[in-house]
Amino acid sequence: MNLHLQKESTYINVGNQLNKLKMGAVALFLLLCTVASASHYRYGSINYQFVPGQPNVIDVVVKQAWRGNSFGSFPSVGDSVAIGGSGNFVIRNSNTNALILNQSMYMTVTTVNPVENWFFGEWKRRFTLPTSGTFVLEYASCCRIGYPLQNNANGSFRNETFVVVGSGNNNPVSSQTPIVSLPANLANVSFNIPAVDPD
Repeated sequence: MNLHLQKESTYINVGNQLNKLKMGAVALFLLLCTVASASHYRYGSINYQFVPGQPNVIDVVVKQAWRGNSFGSFPSVGDSVAIGGSGNFVIRNSNTNALILNQSMYMTVTTVNPVENWFFGEWKRRFTLPTSGTFVLEYASCCRIGYPLQNNANGSFRNETFVVVGSGNNNPVSSQTPIVSLPANLANVSFNIPAVDPD
């Protein structure tokens, strides 16, 4: 009888060890998945222009650059890439924070760089806003590029711009390329960001 109990406790002990190994493997897998999905965002801008003669209608262009395989396989120029799983384009009232729109984005890929593992795309839409007020156009998500970035590596990010309906004032527009290569091992590096404000 003692032998039977001892044998049974041995089976239970081995079973517990196997369960601990399985749980450890699952935890390691989840940790690796988290690391694998991080550090994909490279660049973003949101621009808008009022449609002439329609003071509350705007044309919006969202431009973003991402790690090449952020959303599956590496895309080709002309592909439509679903960005919505990572975050959504949002329009909200800047005074009341009331949500006006929450929409997934499908970027049209315009540039790819397989060697540096990134792609760049645009998403264009026309929106009719309420007839007065100040509104925020926003895209927020996670995660920024990781190592060797020294400034909030793998952190969350947000692109936003403000629209004042009825002002007729379009936002400044930058022609900055999405990825800027800088020399390594220098204490300080700077570059100009080209921009124009049409009105």
